[in-house]
Amino acid sequence: MREKHREQTLRDLHRAALDLVQRDGLAETPVTAIAERAGVSRRTFFNYYASKEDAVLGLTPPTIPTETLDSFLDLPAGQQRFKEILRLSVATLATGPPGDSRSEIKDLLIAYPELAARLRRHHIDLADLLTEAITDRLATSGYPVSSSDSARAVITLAFAVLSFAGSRDPAGLNTSDPEAIDTALTIFKNALKEI
Repeated sequence: MREKHREQTLRDLHRAALDLVQRDGLAETPVTAIAERAGVSRRTFFNYYASKEDAVLGLTPPTIPTETLDSFLDLPAGQQRFKEILRLSVATLATGPPGDSRSEIKDLLIAYPELAARLRRHHIDLADLLTEAITDRLATSGYPVSSSDSARAVITLAFAVLSFAGSRDPAGLNTSDPEAIDTALTIFKNALKEI
């Protein structure tokens, strides 16, 4: 019950931020107005979002599902492990905006470059978090310390595959086992063979 209330408040704040910024502009939309429109206090706003930019973009602090991270380590190196990194990345990216507001966000990213900069920073933070988690797990499993560079390279490639998959089928990334990822991965593999 508490989690449903939290999710609804996140959606209400995100929707209020989107509506007000579209109507009044980013600079002219104070946090107080967003909170008031969502029916919460300014203090409650900051319990959910770090800034109005994060509310507009629907960005919450990323988390990595432990069970997904554990299943990654259970797989041998290779394609299956890479698919698991893609799934781990999708699960971590699930802390992003709801799928139904993505087209509105795209328009705002064009209108307000500071939002695009904030989104890039969020993606860098996600990549850092995933790299650190994977490196830590690999280190405790007896992999060499240099696995940090390998983890960073794989995460970078995973984000490229996800970006491609999202551009082909934005709704496809909203499921727990998206076919869009498998399709994008196949396209990437074929493209690498052709190069």
